[in-house]
Amino acid sequence: MKNRIRVTLPPLDVFFLPHVSDFLRIALGDSGSFPRLVKTMANAAGVEAPHLNTLKKAEQQPVTPSTAMKIKRVWRASIPDKQFLESIEAAVEPWNGLQLKNNGSSWVAALAGADKSKIGSALKGSRVASFLEQRMAQEKAFLDWVKQETSRQPNKQHNPVVWIRRGQEFLREHTLVDPELISLIAEIDHTTRNPESVEWLRGKCILRVVNHQLRVDFYYTLLCELALDVADYLVAHGAYETHKQQLVDQGFVGDIAPLASAQEAPSERDRPLIRLFEVWKHQLSALNGCDFSYRRMASYLPLPGDCSEEEFASRAFETPADHKYGKLKRWRKGTIPDLSDFETFIARLCAGHDSDHYLAWMKAQVALAWGRLIDEEEDALASIATTHPDLQCFNAIGSYSTYWNCYQKQAADISAA
Repeated sequence: MKNRIRVTLPPLDVFFLPHVSDFLRIALGDSGSFPRLVKTMANAAGVEAPHLNTLKKAEQQPVTPSTAMKIKRVWRASIPDKQFLESIEAAVEPWNGLQLKNNGSSWVAALAGADKSKIGSALKGSRVASFLEQRMAQEKAFLDWVKQETSRQPNKQHNPVVWIRRGQEFLREHTLVDPELISLIAEIDHTTRNPESVEWLRGKCILRVVNHQLRVDFYYTLLCELALDVADYLVAHGAYETHKQQLVDQGFVGDIAPLASAQEAPSERDRPLIRLFEVWKHQLSALNGCDFSYRRMASYLPLPGDCSEEEFASRAFETPADHKYGKLKRWRKGTIPDLSDFETFIARLCAGHDSDHYLAWMKAQVALAWGRLIDEEEDALASIATTHPDLQCFNAIGSYSTYWNCYQKQAADISAA
């Protein structure tokens, strides 16, 4: 590992504010991963990037100076404005000065970069942006306390009671993490040093469940803030009244939220993407005054290569209608749609209704991202449930309504304004 260089800072493995790479992976899937982003930036800038496998290694571990230089060359080519790069470095300096692992600095850089793009114009002044900035400030304040506490008595063993109490206060003040789970943190035996002991393993599992709830807390709060931004958008475009009741009652995505209780994992039928098709069927049936069948919905799907029905029929062993219906059926069973096909489908389904197209497209992106989050959280909870089934009751995947209940008044106030 000698003379090797880290091109990405190791994230803080606490999800109060996930690292921006976690958010991009959840929001965009594989295309939001570090390797794919570097490749995309390189292609756009017309420079060569390291091999994808090399970039995957670079995300996790130090790399050779030549690889690091290639990645740096991609960044410089993508952001040629030297003054802008210097402004980002200045913005993250307070975080770097902590000399502690943190996730806030990754958001400082990402939001500054977004400000130079179309995304930035959408984020500017939004409730989502305010929420992210608030979380960044809260993480920074807590890390300032950690820095102060550790430097005050650098050579003494710190009293775990002080740290536990401060951590519990922070969680109660800034999150909706289950109060009973927060209380369990105090029961962790911090004196044990044997990683194989029952006490050590239970303490580790409790902290993993806390992290699960912190991650859900971040993303579900983000979804609630997004719902208020959608409400503001609809008011600005004179379309709020049509969606008012749902936005107040459930928020923008409450109708596709998983409903499973803490004792059970969401079934495949309870996945946001699958529920989304059910919601669309219900809405289209209401608009048309009759049942809008899935076969009819499937007729809006594109054929391979967006060819005509005549072209398809001349070289296929099934009718165009059967092909489209089969594809929609697979989507409704959980197969992740090809994004190009999905976007074409949504555009055709909402043709002539711009605000409906915007809402349908955005809700579809949320459904896909939510599914990725659920997959990762179910995997994380599975091993915990096996060894410590009593902690299964803290599964927070089905808790979206709890978060939206805290936002209903704000949604109602928007409608009354």
